[in-house]
Amino acid sequence: MAVNRNSWINPRKLDPPPDRQFCLSRGADDLTRRDIIQQRGNAIVQFPRQQSHDQIPLSPDQILKWLETGDPHRLPHAGTDDAAHEQFLRWGEVFSNEAEAQELRDLFTRLHEDDKLPCRQIDKIVCFGLGSFAMGGYKTVHVRFAARYAAAMIIGQMIAYLTGRDGIPIYAQDPNFNRTDIAVLRRVGIQAVNPYLHEGYVLADRGALVMSVDAADRARFEQMVLECSAPAAILMTDFRHDGLLHLVDGPRVTAYGILAKEYTKVLNIQALEDEDEMTPLGGASLYIRKAPAPVDELETDWYDWYNRG
Repeated sequence: MAVNRNSWINPRKLDPPPDRQFCLSRGADDLTRRDIIQQRGNAIVQFPRQQSHDQIPLSPDQILKWLETGDPHRLPHAGTDDAAHEQFLRWGEVFSNEAEAQELRDLFTRLHEDDKLPCRQIDKIVCFGLGSFAMGGYKTVHVRFAARYAAAMIIGQMIAYLTGRDGIPIYAQDPNFNRTDIAVLRRVGIQAVNPYLHEGYVLADRGALVMSVDAADRARFEQMVLECSAPAAILMTDFRHDGLLHLVDGPRVTAYGILAKEYTKVLNIQALEDEDEMTPLGGASLYIRKAPAPVDELETDWYDWYNRG
């Protein structure tokens, strides 16, 4: 499959917003929907030129080859997989034992028991821009990034437990991944996908819980997700309405209109509202897709109750 070699992929193939209703009517495996999302991503998503002197993210060609190899140890990699894996597990265990992790467990249990979150409809978690943690050394930012993946794993475990499943797949897309990130994530059950082919956005269908922290402004995350899909839930960096003053393009404003109209924000989640730099999910919010409008009077009372809280 051909990959644009330019790190700023922007051939302007699909500048206007796509037909959203068409995209919503198709599943994640529909080839026409995939093509629309990839073309839209090529038009509006820009990838940063890099960056670090010692750990350079993979180029489009490199990441394609790396993701297609079944064995993460077949190619040279930056860092030692075993050491990075052990470090990731240590950082994840620390987060798992903290109050924020327990609050996530309690939150998803409560939402499920109150029929506020359609856990049975969620068949995957798709993560965007949670960060590269395998850059070497012990830095606050890398600990925070690793904890975000640990949070995604906890959410996946809770959804699976509450719905009687063994587990649900977790995917991660980030143009800053290096080979060690990809290898370690594979070992803990998270599948990295190709950002240059916008594979994460293709996966983000109605059955997805989509998760992004600190990536929205850079990657146009909210526009890509909401123009082309309606995920069951979205955990994303909180959007402040005064930011609309800086959004000069109509489609991006429209995306936030979709969020306000079709989703309910879950309030009073300390793990998300705490914006301390050591809090992995600080500054984020959880949005849950509203139930569809009733088709007859028998459904009206239930619809009003569901969307009230």
